[in-house]
Amino acid sequence: MLKAAKEVGFTFLSCHNKIISVSFNQKVYTFELLKLVEFDSNRKRMSIVIRTQQGISVFVKGADTSIMKLLSPKQRYLSTIQNKTEEMSKIGLRTLWFAYKTYPSTTNVSQLTV
Repeated sequence: MLKAAKEVGFTFLSCHNKIISVSFNQKVYTFELLKLVEFDSNRKRMSIVIRTQQGISVFVKGADTSIMKLLSPKQRYLSTIQNKTEEMSKIGLRTLWFAYKTYPSTTNVSQLTV
């Protein structure tokens, strides 16, 4: 994933005292890591919660079955993504789904489902 991020223009700069800095398109972005929930075989996903200038964001990556449970059934491209995932699995490829949601900066992080 880091290689793919670099190929589209992201560069990891630093991580110190839960402050993460990256550059993209010659601009530096800084985030505060609020919470990290490591991958485990029960949840089948990993989550991070960060604070940005725009608010709080939750990013999740994991198995399709795990991420699908978190999504709204009205998700715009859900059926297309499910079909592509099924096609890939039929030819032996493994898949990894990503999702994110943003919240106002006043959100209580301890109440978020990650």
